[in-house]
Amino acid sequence: MTDDDVVQLAGQIPIGVWAAAVKKKYSISLSFATTGAIASYDPNTSTCFLNSSKSLAIVVAYFVHEMNHANQHKSGKTANAKELDQDTFVSKMVKEEVDGTYFGFRAFLELEQNSLTKGSAAPDRYDFFKSAYKRGRELAAQADKSLDEKQLHERGLVLAYRQTQNLIGERFLGPNQLQSYGEYYKGAWVKESKK
Repeated sequence: MTDDDVVQLAGQIPIGVWAAAVKKKYSISLSFATTGAIASYDPNTSTCFLNSSKSLAIVVAYFVHEMNHANQHKSGKTANAKELDQDTFVSKMVKEEVDGTYFGFRAFLELEQNSLTKGSAAPDRYDFFKSAYKRGRELAAQADKSLDEKQLHERGLVLAYRQTQNLIGERFLGPNQLQSYGEYYKGAWVKESKK
């Protein structure tokens, strides 16, 4: 798996085009390994680490997630523990994780809708996201029969975003098996604010 593989597949879907543009704009390097976490972003080296033992569709979904972190960091929008109280820092970082997770799920959805997942297993908890997306479309179609495909898609994504918030808020998704994102970022705030 190479940078070109990831960028080429990402470039075939709208959210992937955005992620590839972030990579290019901020000169983010990609580094591949076959062990360890599925993905991470190191702001100190502007490097996105991706686990190439996963399918390309999964890697692209996580690449999109990590480009959200890169974009937040490089644009100065990510939370700074030295400037914010703990609650504000945690709230901002949890929202950044929700947004990134939503973008990653959305990338997989767009790949799937374009028959580009090639039998890949889906990201963890993607089934909840997809179910909410379908329900959002159904409810919108029932409420207004005049909605076109683009509008139905957008309505589906609204409910899918809310489901992503629920998955993270209810501890179904987190940085590891022991912590929620809220707990993780409380610890990060303590560590960073003491430097």
